[in-house]
Amino acid sequence: KNISFDRILVLVTCFLLSAILIRSSILFLQHSSTSYGLTEWLINYEGGFTRRGLLGQLLFLVHENIFLKVNYIVLMLCIFLYLYIFYFFIIKLNKTFPILFLLSPLMLGMPILTDFFIRKDILGLLLLIFLVYICKSKLKSLNFFICINSIYILSILVNETIFFYSFLIIFLFILERKKIYEKVLNNIISTLLILSPSLIIFLILIIYNANFEGSSAIHNSWENLWSAISPQDCCDYEMGGEILALENEKINFFNLYN
Repeated sequence: KNISFDRILVLVTCFLLSAILIRSSILFLQHSSTSYGLTEWLINYEGGFTRRGLLGQLLFLVHENIFLKVNYIVLMLCIFLYLYIFYFFIIKLNKTFPILFLLSPLMLGMPILTDFFIRKDILGLLLLIFLVYICKSKLKSLNFFICINSIYILSILVNETIFFYSFLIIFLFILERKKIYEKVLNNIISTLLILSPSLIIFLILIIYNANFEGSSAIHNSWENLWSAISPQDCCDYEMGGEILALENEKINFFNLYN
C-alpha cells in the first residue's frame, strides 16, 4: 500500500533501461572496431601529440604490456561512470531533482537508448563536478592554483571539448572565491591568470591539431585490438570513427562554427 505509482514507474524504467544496456553492450563488443564511441577512447600519441590522446595513450600502454582487451575495459569503464553519475544525481540532488526526469530520454535515458553511454562525455561531466568541488574547497592560494590547473589540464588533454562548457563555470567559481566585488576588473584579470596554464594547454592543442596527420599511425597501433574484436575480418580494417575525424574535423579559431 505504501508503494507509489512513481516508484513503480522508476523500477520499471530502470529494468527496461538495464535490458537495453545489456543488449547495447553485447552489440558494442561485436562491432566496436567501427564505433565512434570506442575510437574516441583509443586516440593516442602514437601519431604525434594531438587532442584527446592522453587517456588513449594510457590504454595503449595497458594493451601493449598487460594484454587486456581494451574494448572490454572501455565498456566496463563507461558503465561504471554512467552508474556513478546516476548515483551522484540521486544522492546529491535527491530533494531538488525529480528521479523520473533523471530516467527520461532527456537525461540519462538517452545515452542508453542511442548507445551514447560509450563516449567520453559522461567522464567530462564527472571531471567538471570534480573541478567544481576543488573550486568550493578551502585550499590555500598556491595549493589551489596547482590543484585546479593540474586537474583542468588533465581534463583538457582527455577531451578538449570540456573547455567549451566548463570554462565560464570554473571562472565564476574562482571569481566567487575572492569575495571582493569592489575591484571587479582586478579580480577578473587575476582569475584569468590563475587559469592561464590551462588556457595555454588548450591553445597548444588547437595549434598542434591544425596540421595533424597522424591518424594512420594511431589506427595501425591498434592492429592487434582490431583483430581481437573481429577475427573474421582479419587484416582488412579501414580507418574510421573518431580516429579518422582527427584529420577531417580540425579545431581552429577560423572554423569553430563547424
